[in-house]
Amino acid sequence: VLYPLQTFTINRILDLRSVPFLLETNTNEFNIVLTEFTKKHLSDNILFFNSTERENIHVAAVFVNNFTTLMAREAKRILDLKSQDFSILEPLLKETVDKILALDPDICQTGPAQRKDNAVIKKHLRLLKDTQQQEIYKLLSERVIDLKD
Repeated sequence: VLYPLQTFTINRILDLRSVPFLLETNTNEFNIVLTEFTKKHLSDNILFFNSTERENIHVAAVFVNNFTTLMAREAKRILDLKSQDFSILEPLLKETVDKILALDPDICQTGPAQRKDNAVIKKHLRLLKDTQQQEIYKLLSERVIDLKD
């Protein structure tokens, strides 16, 4: 298995040298061949994991990539309803990612749920007209509160 731990999008150029490649082989000989190929053509960032370990990394990657993207999409939908530009969130989004990468994610959490500010949480829920967004907001707020305790 040659598994790049990265998201790919048409017309977006990536530096593959920085991408971690998760390798799994069933023989020592193939391990050597695949490692040499990967280092020569793709990346020096090579890690070895078995299928179970790779599946665990994949589910974590879905949280950090796919669900983060979903949250940005939902934020854009909220702003679009009031004809507000998504770009206003760019500095916040960039700082959030930078902070998470620089610090432990456990100490980066902020917001009304982290403060257990129920008045603001209730106000936000009233502002959200989409019932699925309300459910997402409630579920994520409850998780933040649970992790705080």
